[in-house]
Amino acid sequence: MPNLGIVFTFETPEVFTDSWAVFTEGYYDVTEDLTLTVGIRYTEEEKSTKTRTYSPLDIYPFAPGSYLTSDFDMESTYKFGDGEWEEFTGKVGFGYTPDLEMTDETLFFGTLSRGYKGGGINPGASESSFPTFDPEYINALEVGTKNTMADHTFQANITAFFYKYDGLQVGGILGFNTNVDAEVKGAEFEFVAAPIDGLRVNLNLSLLDSEVIEDFLSSPDISSPSGSGPVNLKGNSLQYSPESSVQFGIQYSHELSDGWEISYCAQTYWQDTFYSRLYNIKTDKQDSWSQSDFSVTVRDIADETWEFELYVKNAADEASITGLGVDNSLVGRYRTPTYLDPRTYGVRVTYRLE
Repeated sequence: MPNLGIVFTFETPEVFTDSWAVFTEGYYDVTEDLTLTVGIRYTEEEKSTKTRTYSPLDIYPFAPGSYLTSDFDMESTYKFGDGEWEEFTGKVGFGYTPDLEMTDETLFFGTLSRGYKGGGINPGASESSFPTFDPEYINALEVGTKNTMADHTFQANITAFFYKYDGLQVGGILGFNTNVDAEVKGAEFEFVAAPIDGLRVNLNLSLLDSEVIEDFLSSPDISSPSGSGPVNLKGNSLQYSPESSVQFGIQYSHELSDGWEISYCAQTYWQDTFYSRLYNIKTDKQDSWSQSDFSVTVRDIADETWEFELYVKNAADEASITGLGVDNSLVGRYRTPTYLDPRTYGVRVTYRLE
């Protein structure tokens, strides 16, 4: 007998996925410095599910004279859904390694590719209520360069990218998974320096811009003024897409005694504000956050057998929110934040078998 204290119950006890793919990739040296890469992939998927959504009202309508019976067939409330998807995808790219006076080694690269993610079946859906959502496609363009210079003591890598999503799979807006077109563009910068023996400094910077590029009408959020009509999410940023993030680290290693080395490491990470949902309203916006970690490691460099590490993570003990889940209005639209782990410290001992 079902629990009458549950207003709505979503159950999906069975989900089956059969997927197979075949792919190949080839390389052709156009010149001594220029290489062409071509790849192709075929994917085929079949998915099926056993699912249901029910409430006490479905089996106990409170009509005069109605009552629950012990022989009520709960199995009959299940719905069965299935879907099939297939797709060809591929990529074409190049790598160019010129001999430049200003660098020790240089690589210019570019890739144009099309990716694919199979569709799916919404939990609790039935044949009459949007049971499946469409596949997700991404057309991706990436270009960049990798450079080593200053007698191999400095490395600079730069990558720019543009992603066009056709049918990006999103959930948590309309109460079920659906698709929306979106664009993402950005750049990543990676710098590594080793100015003296034992010292290594690295700096990573990421820039990101994301946007819903089609009309996407949704019912207003519960936080919106009463009586307001549908809202259009076109132009909003994607969830969990901070405009910038920075990672900085420094490590110094030196010989402690014959056959032993000690390393001191400090690193910090900072991430810009982001939205937890496509609504992009004030309550969806999460503050920027950062985390700093430190460690001291002693290792056996003669036999490479033992390693002892003393570490501290989230040294500032920041209680920052790194994620926020918002459930559907059917279950109260309650929010579940994800926090950084509190300050954590410990000792890690590693022994490697020969």
